[in-house]
Amino acid sequence: MASTPTPHRAFHPYAAAVDASASVTAVMLAHAGGWDELALVVVPLAVFSLLLLVARNRARTIADAQASPPLEED
Repeated sequence: MASTPTPHRAFHPYAAAVDASASVTAVMLAHAGGWDELALVVVPLAVFSLLLLVARNRARTIADAQASPPLEED
């Protein structure tokens, strides 16, 4: 049983343009000046800090509500 050969990518008319575009994108992402590595550190730290701030504010609100005497009605 003979199978028909599939054309190699190199014979496709746009193969060189696709390869060049992919390699340019890869180089830009690989050598982005460090901003992507910085984002991998800064974004989680910012999210953690925001969550910590929200939790601290909630804890203060709860502590203040428990510490204050209940209001008496006349």
